[in-house]
Amino acid sequence: MQQTAKHLTRTDVQKGHWDFDLVNKRLKICPDCKSLLDLGGNRIRMSDIFALLQSAQTITLLRAYRFALQQNEGIDLKLCITAPQGQTKWIRVTGVLSYLQWGRPEKLVGMVENITQKVAEDSMGLAVVNHELRGPLTIVKLNTQRVIRMLARKQDLETLKLLQNVDGHINGITQTLDDYLTYDPDEYRSRRNNFSVFDLNSLLQEIIQDVRTVHGTYRFTINHAGALMVRADRYKILQVMINFITNAVKFSPEASTVSVQISKKGQQTVVSVKDQGTGVPEGQEQLIFNKFHHSKDKSFKQRMSKGLGLYLVKEIIESHRGSVKAERCPTGGSVFYFTLPIYGQQEI
Repeated sequence: MQQTAKHLTRTDVQKGHWDFDLVNKRLKICPDCKSLLDLGGNRIRMSDIFALLQSAQTITLLRAYRFALQQNEGIDLKLCITAPQGQTKWIRVTGVLSYLQWGRPEKLVGMVENITQKVAEDSMGLAVVNHELRGPLTIVKLNTQRVIRMLARKQDLETLKLLQNVDGHINGITQTLDDYLTYDPDEYRSRRNNFSVFDLNSLLQEIIQDVRTVHGTYRFTINHAGALMVRADRYKILQVMINFITNAVKFSPEASTVSVQISKKGQQTVVSVKDQGTGVPEGQEQLIFNKFHHSKDKSFKQRMSKGLGLYLVKEIIESHRGSVKAERCPTGGSVFYFTLPIYGQQEI
């Protein structure tokens, strides 16, 4: 009989260690790790691991591996596996590079942990949030549409346009609830994107115009090199940009400058948002993109929300085959980055 997430107890949490020889491309895992993954045999190959993953998860794992080697970074992933017996599990894979004396990485070594119960608990919490938001959101939607109809009869076109923009954002919020807050702990759900081709610079101009209205005491600068076309979900990329820019405002003193830059690097477009604020706590530059991450830095933690915003940003960008990153500035403040493939130089 298969064990499901709701039947797990704290004693069911399993951990195991692994190491991957970068020279000989050989994987070694401990007996506890084999048990966690439900794998048998004396020698486990990477193909055995890939067989447990869906294609999207395999791509995520390979990208994390390449990034670790290129940037001398560690690995910290949450993956959904389907064991040979058909049982679905969520695992956390962490790893660091092990170096030879002359500085060349020799191995990737790390741990695997069964986090199925934690994922189920997180999903249940999100289900409650989903339920509590649906009612008020429906009322806001209905009243917004009612006012739109009234303004249309009065031909108040300027106000009508603003309300239609609000209505569009409500639709986007509803889609976000559907994508991220639906309770489904036992299945890895591919994110649904409504792809279209658009100019990233044009979208940024629209966002900055609205942000300047809301945050009039801040100075916003834009640096870009002409039109850059991407094929993406326009509303979700809008969410990402707004998240980065509003966070920059939140962590910066009034009258400071928020600088947004869009540039081209190879086949990728790179968007960066730089602020003059307190800066990301040292050592947490990538941790802040984890779900429900809470900083130990009190001044930083007080301004953070529930730890979902940057996690959703990462989910959105990675579903578009891009990446996210945060850095502390030597002169103060932070820079947040995301990348997207440039349209015409990507697989469609």
